[in-house]
Amino acid sequence: MTFNAATTAPPRDPGTQAVEVPTHPLYRHMAPLWREYRLGYEGGQEYLASYLRKHPKEIEAFYRERLARAYYPNKLRATVDTYAAYLYQRPIKRTVGAEGAVAEVLTGMWADMDRKGTDADAFFARCAREVQIPGSVAVVVDRYQPGQARSRADEQAMGIRPYATIARAEDIIDWDVDDRD
Repeated sequence: MTFNAATTAPPRDPGTQAVEVPTHPLYRHMAPLWREYRLGYEGGQEYLASYLRKHPKEIEAFYRERLARAYYPNKLRATVDTYAAYLYQRPIKRTVGAEGAVAEVLTGMWADMDRKGTDADAFFARCAREVQIPGSVAVVVDRYQPGQARSRADEQAMGIRPYATIARAEDIIDWDVDDRD
């Protein structure tokens, strides 16, 4: 059985059929390109194995030997990383136009964007790198709520606050848009 990550989910247990997963037409069109771009950025043996072709009359053993010797000078990674580093070479000053709880939440979020200790500069520098690989990236903002907080003081005591995560273009398989401005 072949498994195409763009259109099907793996069976949950042996003996069951794969389940069709809805995917956006643009995703189905772009997924192979996004994979190529991602592999080009990451480089390594997986990239070489995917794009170093065997010559029509080449003996398999010679091809495997050529593949083992092959080297990929990753100019794409160097270009993307240099450009992203240039954007964030100086610290960015962020100010909040409001006071009180809003300022406190934003300041706290900027200090730890993803609840893993990543500050806003490092988080957005990663976004700058990621967006250059496939051409788009999404930042998903959510708020973890482990229990029912009745006040801002309860939220502070429970550590409830917004956090952000980066969703790569190739990880968003289906979407819908509306016509609002």
